[in-house]
Amino acid sequence: MLLFLAFILPVGIYCLILGALNRRDRPVLVSGRWDFAGVLLAASGFLLFVGPAVLTSLHERWRFYWLMGQTGGAEGEGGVGYSLWVAAWYGYYVVVVAGSAWMLNRRGEFTAVYNVDRAVLEVALARVLERIGATWRRAGNFFFLKPEPLSSTVGHGPTLQVESFAALHHATLRWRGVDEASRQDIERELDEVLSGMPASSNAVAAWFTSLGASMLFVAFAGATFLIMLKMRFIGK
Repeated sequence: MLLFLAFILPVGIYCLILGALNRRDRPVLVSGRWDFAGVLLAASGFLLFVGPAVLTSLHERWRFYWLMGQTGGAEGEGGVGYSLWVAAWYGYYVVVVAGSAWMLNRRGEFTAVYNVDRAVLEVALARVLERIGATWRRAGNFFFLKPEPLSSTVGHGPTLQVESFAALHHATLRWRGVDEASRQDIERELDEVLSGMPASSNAVAAWFTSLGASMLFVAFAGATFLIMLKMRFIGK
């Protein structure tokens, strides 16, 4: 029960955040690292509690702890088996932290755009590139910045790739070979241009808000039940 509550609580909070972003009256830009930090928040219950619980439940002593809140089993803390399971437990967290850090670093080349339609974003990008006087051309989902003559493939000069998810009113910008100063200029101008382009009706906001509120209700109701149950046992 505790593991289930630990799992749904951060997911509920994340859904409420997504609901708030999609409820705005304008598109919202979020850096790739912050966007992935939100995913880590949603997965934190599983990564920090459920995963280790599944791993350590294979050991009898830890199984008693997760099920009954107390240690048990025949093997003491000095046993070789116990030490191996503790090492696996620590190893799990090392992998989680290292993997999260790697993904956070990798997501640095992305920018998430919430509550936006693809057509609106493409028009805004074109306006921004014209406004800053950039030399550019477009081919499909790619905006080539400072394109080389006659080049038509990805990898020739700085490139901005646009990926959209129409059902979620969401888009992702992937920056390849664009220097940090130019990227910041484009993002700043894009945020300003998008601020004057109202977002269309977005039902996703209500979906995420309802789902998040339901999960939080279940989490708090479950926590209240467990507290009352424990107090009842203590009172006996």
